[in-house]
Amino acid sequence: MKYKAVLFDLDGTLMDTSPGIIHCYNTTALNYGKEERPSDCFRNIIGGTLPDNFKKHYSFTDDNVREAVEFYRKEYEANGIHMAEVYKGIPELLSYLKENGIFTAIATLKREDFAVSMMKEFGLYEKFDVIKGMDKADTKTKSSIIDECLGIFNISPSEAVLIGDSKSDASGAEKSGVDFIGVTYGWGFATGDDVKKGYYTSYSKTVEDLKNKLFD
Repeated sequence: MKYKAVLFDLDGTLMDTSPGIIHCYNTTALNYGKEERPSDCFRNIIGGTLPDNFKKHYSFTDDNVREAVEFYRKEYEANGIHMAEVYKGIPELLSYLKENGIFTAIATLKREDFAVSMMKEFGLYEKFDVIKGMDKADTKTKSSIIDECLGIFNISPSEAVLIGDSKSDASGAEKSGVDFIGVTYGWGFATGDDVKKGYYTSYSKTVEDLKNKLFD
């Protein structure tokens, strides 16, 4: 295998977390007098940072976006965090990487303490060497989180790959100089053509296909 480390996005890559995320977006919207959105609208929303998404898709301003983010996160911690499912084959893939001496990490825009809690709840915590995510003030970017992981592993960008399902994942990988494999089984990219519209190294339709791409 050409990589020393494999970094994973969380939402739509390791787990289907969309039910909880959609629930929390809609609950927050209703609380602030805005309309609920149907599930199919969220393919273009999930993947970015919460402040950016609330401003872009719900017309929150700099004055009230922090309040909306905090409301969302309280609801997510109470309910949304539990509304998730690990994609079939992910536990086995992570075990295979560890058995072959590959560093494993999560690099997510989800708040880091939420990511850690979810990995513990769903039995994946021990399969990762590093879990890095967003800070409570939302000051990080996807690229800065990737760079944190590379620094901890003390490896160069050429020795790592990010696995993700969204444009923000691809953009972060490009900025950090790591390879990027887009997955289409998640919530973001629907097809390989979607992946090809941006920065990418390859793409995978299934977890089994992803394993083959990593060890090709």
